Amino acid sequence: MNHQLDHYGAEALSTYGREKQLRMVQEECGELVAEINRFERGRSDLQRLFEEAADVLITISCLRAVAPDVFDVAVMDKLGRALFRLDAHLDSRQDEGER
Repeated sequence: MNHQLDHYGAEALSTYGREKQLRMVQEECGELVAEINRFERGRSDLQRLFEEAADVLITISCLRAVAPDVFDVAVMDKLGRALFRLDAHLDSRQDEGER
């Protein structure tokens, strides 16, 4: 799947241009936010939620194509911080259970 996303992102970026693809990312993110709200109110289902999330993932591949190395470093940095926070949370829950 990653190879196909990379291919699509690079092709869409070269075909439509950076500005148009950035606007698509904005639009798809907005649609995902709206779908999450509908889902939380019981007015949607997982299928529709996942379809909107897939649209965001696909358009993010275009954003990544602008500078893949820079994008990947940013993702790994953010992931590292998220994992650190998760580990700290799990450790605190474990400590609470030992009391």
